[in-house]
Amino acid sequence: MKKSDLRCYSCPELFVRFKLALRAAQSEQQDIAFVLKGDDIQGSSDIKRYLTKQKLAFAVTTTAEQLIITVEKETRV
Repeated sequence: MKKSDLRCYSCPELFVRFKLALRAAQSEQQDIAFVLKGDDIQGSSDIKRYLTKQKLAFAVTTTAEQLIITVEKETRV
């Protein structure tokens, strides 16, 4: 599983880097976990909305400091 730490970015750069990392993981057919700041509401909602529209399976794990969005390799729902 690949991991992409997006905690140091804010929108719109966060979303651009998310899409680039997602595309790379999909081309390598790997799962990927995106790590965001726990208080980054806008970034996480944009990412979840995009994944939902693309019909990709994902899971969200939340802790006090961070939010982790895990995307399965090319699994469409």
